[in-house]
Amino acid sequence: MSERFSSDLLFIIIVLVIAAILGFMIGYLIVMIQKRKAVQLLEKQIAGLETELSSCKKRRDESELEAIGLRKKLEEALAAAPEPELDPKKPKKKKGE
Repeated sequence: MSERFSSDLLFIIIVLVIAAILGFMIGYLIVMIQKRKAVQLLEKQIAGLETELSSCKKRRDESELEAIGLRKKLEEALAAAPEPELDPKKPKKKKGE
């Protein structure tokens, strides 16, 4: 009788070990699937941010070119404008005179 008990106990232990191994494998696969979905989502976000970054860089470059053009126009206007006379001997006019 003890022989049957030990064989039944051994069978139960083997079945429990196999069930535990299968449980760990299933859990591992579920976690891997979740991580894969998260990675795909992050890759999409990265791609969107890269396109946004490139458009921002393009706008920055266009703004810099526009600023350079405006600076040149300002320098040309200042160069063409007559220099004001600053005579320290002449009194300044007050408003209302």
